[in-house]
Amino acid sequence: VLPDALIKLEKAGYETSAYATEKIGDATFEAERALENEYDLLIAAGGDGTLNEVVNGIAEQPNRPKLGVIPMGTVNDFGRALHLPNDI
Repeated sequence: VLPDALIKLEKAGYETSAYATEKIGDATFEAERALENEYDLLIAAGGDGTLNEVVNGIAEQPNRPKLGVIPMGTVNDFGRALHLPNDI
């Protein structure tokens, strides 16, 4: 699913990069790195835990990028609560 999302974003004019998390804390670290590199947009593709880490990485910063969500986790409470579609 993620490669398809990246292709759609690139066709829409976005420059993309992706980072696959391997352990707890990786998404927070990458979100903080994105802030340092002044990204305009972050898209968290994953479940509630991934989204939580990304939000924690940017929440208290003064110049936060916009945040998108691609719900891909097992439970996806966040996505279901907002009625986010599962179809990219």
